[in-house]
Amino acid sequence: MEQIELLYKVHLLSDLPVAELKRLASTLLERKPQVAAEIQMSILPQELPQVYGFDFGTRMLPTRLVGGDFYDVFPLKGGRVGILIGDMADKGVPSAIFMVSAHALITAEAVHGSSPDQILQRVHQHLIQLEQLELFVTVIFGILEPETGEFEFARAGHELPLLVTLNGQVCLLTRGLGQAISMLESAHLDETKVTISPGGTLLLFSDGMTDSRNPKGEPFGRERLGEGLAKLSGLAAQVVCDRLVRRLQEFQPRPHRMTTSRYLRSIRLSQGLDPRPLP
Repeated sequence: MEQIELLYKVHLLSDLPVAELKRLASTLLERKPQVAAEIQMSILPQELPQVYGFDFGTRMLPTRLVGGDFYDVFPLKGGRVGILIGDMADKGVPSAIFMVSAHALITAEAVHGSSPDQILQRVHQHLIQLEQLELFVTVIFGILEPETGEFEFARAGHELPLLVTLNGQVCLLTRGLGQAISMLESAHLDETKVTISPGGTLLLFSDGMTDSRNPKGEPFGRERLGEGLAKLSGLAAQVVCDRLVRRLQEFQPRPHRMTTSRYLRSIRLSQGLDPRPLP
């Protein structure tokens, strides 16, 4: 019943349709794992927007039925583009419902404008009202200016993105505090602005990429991910995502990978180049 109560609070805060509320509530107690997975998949975009000069790609590789990852790419006023990636700290039905609320609130607040930091601050205050102190979410939300290549983003405890130039140089981004939202009464976020140069790539990912380990117990790591990304500069966004996941799978053989509970997901933005075919 606690899950039904949480679902109702989400309805009040994020305008979840009543029909959808009833459908989720009626099946919640019958098929908990399946419902959580369905909730997660329902908020993922069916297709990504086409933005002149930019190329988007995604890859999500679950290692168990229920996960807590989500992402979105959506148009905003003035030709700008909102880019969102998040990861629930816990899995299961309550987390999936909380994830729906976080996603709905961020996309709704983004429509009203203001900076990514201000948007996430308002979302944080909404989520605190749910009174689910054991649930929190790491998030990166940013706004892309296609005309200039500027990407301004706020980071709430999520993995810091990787930025690489056309010639394969990985740029170091400054890491601030970046506290997860809905964790404490006040949210301290890390706000950064970067410029994606022509042919450059910005990669957003979850900790499932860097924390995954091989049979020796060695983590895939941020450095190995950056090295792999640098070798793929100039390729189409979806090709980059697919190649990076393939490299991770080679690093972490299937029998070992099956024992983990990580989710893998990456979003790549490239500017100024046409996709190149696979060799």
